[in-house]
Amino acid sequence: MAERRKAHSTFKDRSLEQWLAAVAARNEIRALTVADNHGLLVASCLAAAEAERMAAAAARHAARGAECTVADDEGMTIVIQSFSWEGERLLVCAKGDEAHSRAALGEALAGIHRILEDG
Repeated sequence: MAERRKAHSTFKDRSLEQWLAAVAARNEIRALTVADNHGLLVASCLAAAEAERMAAAAARHAARGAECTVADDEGMTIVIQSFSWEGERLLVCAKGDEAHSRAALGEALAGIHRILEDG
């Protein structure tokens, strides 16, 4: 299979950040963030402080179920979807237009699983 990535890193955290940024740009959304179930930041295409706030908010709202949609302080939509990785519940969050965010989540999850498995 031909390599399609323009940027590549052997570090999983950097690979996740690059993947999230690429998916967010393709889907014309503000951000994608991955957090653990406690609200700790795993990876994001946002600056650290904003990413940490988004991760913490995701954990607060994720108790509602496998997927939920909330509005942030700016009135933007955040779609949160949980997934399991090695027995841990993780959350992927998309911030932006709701339809674009939902499309981005599917694409992002496929890449997240690939990166976590392969590095």
